[in-house]
Amino acid sequence: MAISKPILRKIVNPCSIYETIQLLFINQQGGNEFWYFNKDSKRTSSIERQEFNKTIPPPAISSYIGWRGRTVYSTVAKDIWRINTDWISEYDYSFLEQLILSPEVFWIKTDSEGNLYNHPIIIINKDYPIKTMLREGLFNMTLDFEMAYDKNVISQ
Repeated sequence: MAISKPILRKIVNPCSIYETIQLLFINQQGGNEFWYFNKDSKRTSSIERQEFNKTIPPPAISSYIGWRGRTVYSTVAKDIWRINTDWISEYDYSFLEQLILSPEVFWIKTDSEGNLYNHPIIIINKDYPIKTMLREGLFNMTLDFEMAYDKNVISQ
């Protein structure tokens, strides 16, 4: 005989001095879940350049200052984010394992007119350390993700 028990959650206004990042993800049952990361977040741009080498003419011909051997023909940038939750319970931390494992995660952003946009992201954490209140005391969760699309900066 299976006994089920409802889970009650108190929704708290995620006010913070930091930008609040709201993530939408698919849980293990296929439903949608939301989580707010309302502590310090950092964005890093990872840049990849593709180059080729040109043959430079002899000095008598190549007096033009723009001659170069190595030339960039493509630049692609990725935005990588590191975000943090507030202090969370052991239960919430274990619940967030579903976020780490979810195949579909979106960053929900609101523009200046109040329109919502879902930006697809890829979670890039490779490990999920199991934390307990007994071992760590208070803890939060740090999550790394990148946008699911690259910024094509230059292409020749």
